[in-house]
Amino acid sequence: MTLRTAPGKWPLIGHAVPFARRPLEFLEAQRSCGKVVRVHLGRRPTYIVNDPEFLRRLLTTDAGKVSKGLLFDKLRPLLGNGLLNSEGEFHRRQRKLIQPAFHREQIARYVAAIAAESRAVSARWTDREVVRLERETSSLVIGSITASLFSAAISAHGVRTIQECLPQVLDGTFRRLIASSLSLDLLPNRRARQFDTAVARIQEVIREILRSRSADGLPAVLLAARGEDGEQAMTEDQLVDEVMTLLMAGTDTTAGALNFAFDGLGRNPVVEGRLHAELDRVLAGRTDVTAEDLPKLDYTRRVAMEAVRLAAPWLLTRRAEVPLEFGDVSVPAGADILFSPHSVNRNPDFHPHPDRFDPDRWLPERVRLLPRGAMISFGMGRRQCIGESFALTAMTVHLAGLCARWQLRPVAGRPTRRTVTAGMERTVELSLMAVARSGPASPSSSGGSR
Repeated sequence: MTLRTAPGKWPLIGHAVPFARRPLEFLEAQRSCGKVVRVHLGRRPTYIVNDPEFLRRLLTTDAGKVSKGLLFDKLRPLLGNGLLNSEGEFHRRQRKLIQPAFHREQIARYVAAIAAESRAVSARWTDREVVRLERETSSLVIGSITASLFSAAISAHGVRTIQECLPQVLDGTFRRLIASSLSLDLLPNRRARQFDTAVARIQEVIREILRSRSADGLPAVLLAARGEDGEQAMTEDQLVDEVMTLLMAGTDTTAGALNFAFDGLGRNPVVEGRLHAELDRVLAGRTDVTAEDLPKLDYTRRVAMEAVRLAAPWLLTRRAEVPLEFGDVSVPAGADILFSPHSVNRNPDFHPHPDRFDPDRWLPERVRLLPRGAMISFGMGRRQCIGESFALTAMTVHLAGLCARWQLRPVAGRPTRRTVTAGMERTVELSLMAVARSGPASPSSSGGSR
C-alpha cells in the first residue's frame, strides 16, 4: 500500500483552501486516494484514515497510543477538561464517575421526562402550521438532558441562549481549526471576541442550572463522590466542564440527527407510513411513550439509527503519541490524524445508495454484514460516546411522541439548508408543515392531547 498525497495541494498552505471551502466533498474525495492519505493543512503533514479496519485499530487497539488531537484542542475553551477532552487516568476516573447515569435501568427512568418534553412541543403546534424544526429539536434535546440528567428545568431564556450561542461557538471552533493550519489563530479579531462572549454566556446558563435548588441528579452525585482518600472527587469547576460537555455534545449530535430524521420522513412517504403503522399498533391511540413501549418500537429505532448515520460528525481527530503503522504506512509521533464518520457512513462500498434514507439498513441480518469501523457515529473502544444509549432512547421517544400525532410535510420553496461547523453538519433551516393525523393518534385522542 503506497501512501499518496491528496491532489490539489497549494504552495505554503497545502490543502487548507479546499478543506475549508468544501470540507465534506474534500473528505469524501479522499476515499478514492487510498486507505491512508496524506494531506497538508498549511505546511504540516496530516494523515486521513479511510479504511474501516484501520479505523477500528486506531480507536481500539491503538487507543492508548493517541491523544484527542487538533479538533479537541480547539474545543477546549468551550468544554474545558470535560469527558470529551480529558485524557489518560483522569478521563478513566471521570468516566467511571459519570457512567452510572447512563446504565440501562437509569435511562428507562428518564423516559417519562423525555416524553414530557415531546408533549410540551406537540401541544404548541396547530394544524397546518409551518414549524421551524431545527429550533424545536434543539429545545427538545436541551430540555430532555437537563430534566433527565440534571433533574432541573431549564428556563426559556437558558434555552434561547444556548440556541443562539452554540452555532456561534461551533462556527468559531471550525474557523479556529482552519486558521491554526495557517498560523492565523492567534490574531485578535471580531469573530474571536464573539466566540469568547458566546462561551461565557453558555457557561453562565450552566452555572444557573447548577445553582438551581432542583439541580440534583447527576451533578449532586458527582459533587458527593469521594476519592480513595476521602476527599471530594470533583471540584465545582470540573463539574461545570462535565455538565457543559454533556449538554453541548448531546444537544448538537442528538438534535442534528432528529433534524435528519424528520427531514427524511417528510420526503419518504413509504418510510413515514411504516413508522405510523408501528406507532398506531404499539401506542394504540396514545401519544405518551413509556419505557415499556420502547422494545416494541423496532422500526422507530431503526429510523433513529438511519438518521444517526446521516448526521454523523464530518471530522474527528487524533494525535499520534508514538509512531503508528497502518499496513505499509508509517505515521510519525506527533502527527495529526483525521477521520470522517460522515465519509465512512456514506461509503457506497458498505452502504449502498448512501444518500437514501433507508431504516432497513439496520435490520440485524444486514448489520451483521458490516465490518467494524464501517459505522462510527458514536465512536468505539474506550472513547465510545458515553451517551449513545441515552441519545437513541431520546430520539426514539421524540419520534414516536411527535409522529403519533403529526405528519410533517415539506414546504414548497423552503428547502432544507445545512452548514458545516466544528465536527458537525448542522441544519440551519428545516421548515415543515405539521398536519394533524386523522388516524388513531389524532389530536382528539386521549393520552397527552390538548
